[in-house]
Amino acid sequence: MERNHFIKILAGISVFFIFFFIPIAIFKKIEMNIIDMEVKSNLNNLNGWAKIYKINHGSFEGMENSYEISKIVKTLNYMGKECELILNNNVFCAKAKIFDLKLKNWCVDNNDYSGPKINNCDYGKKIQCQ
Repeated sequence: MERNHFIKILAGISVFFIFFFIPIAIFKKIEMNIIDMEVKSNLNNLNGWAKIYKINHGSFEGMENSYEISKIVKTLNYMGKECELILNNNVFCAKAKIFDLKLKNWCVDNNDYSGPKINNCDYGKKIQCQ
């Protein structure tokens, strides 16, 4: 009788933990996906502002001081995404970390590339993501 009671208690505790921790794990995964989408969206917005900056100033030089661009970089850094902006006169690359363990980083550049960081943004020959 006592053993049956113990098994019922263990079964009840197991069911409780299953129904408690599975939703938490699912919500955590959804939260990470939403944050990754936000990082990608911010980087794509940065790309758009960079194009506007180049039209207005003739180059990308100094665009890190632009209000809109610096706001995006600061937002991503505040989120802990380590946003990095690499500039040269006529080219730029921006990257930030994402939760996706396979990709690890997201990158945009002046060639309209938006995707996983391939060549670390700046690999000595050209400033570009891919």
